[in-house]
Amino acid sequence: GNRAAPPWGLLHYRAHLSGLLFPYAIPGPIDFSRFAQTEWEAWSFLGLVPIVVLLILSGRLVCGLVRRNRSLMRATDDPWMNVMLLASIALTIYACGVPLAMLPRSTACYIGPLAQIRAMGRLPWLLYYVIGVVTFYLLYRWYKKSPRGWRLAAMVLALGLSIWQVVAYNARNNIRYTHQWAEWVDYDNLLPQNQWVREHDWCHYQSNLT
Repeated sequence: GNRAAPPWGLLHYRAHLSGLLFPYAIPGPIDFSRFAQTEWEAWSFLGLVPIVVLLILSGRLVCGLVRRNRSLMRATDDPWMNVMLLASIALTIYACGVPLAMLPRSTACYIGPLAQIRAMGRLPWLLYYVIGVVTFYLLYRWYKKSPRGWRLAAMVLALGLSIWQVVAYNARNNIRYTHQWAEWVDYDNLLPQNQWVREHDWCHYQSNLT
């Protein structure tokens, strides 16, 4: 049949700031999961350390605009990295529904290929990776210039927060560190549930996806 111009899910699975900025499982008096009642497509928590870096860079940007100081407006000394960061932020703003969510639904019929981007909540994944790279880069540059005591403290703090965040998330969601499916490590297909791989006649197929 004919496919509709704006597929279902264009604005239903968009990103949300709660899915980007709030952790889902950090021990403490505040249940941060209450702030992340978003569709699973929008679960792209940036991480505690990258969020701190992002807030610092945002403050520098505001100061740079107020003082008209271009050096403060640059996130890093690498032009390509700055462009990628700005592009990922712009894409994240669009993924949050700005400006599509503010316009009539019929607008989706007039935006061409953009209407085919179903589940916009996945678009902030670019920011997730870019801000991670920027954070590592800035920490490394700061590490090279700072006194030894400060360098060690910052690295231990950053690593500790990251591990704490992962452990807390896994504990809250009952996620195992090792899988429990034996067929996944049955590389020779000896288990009964994997016998079909050995018995199947693959000559009738040009390629196979597993």
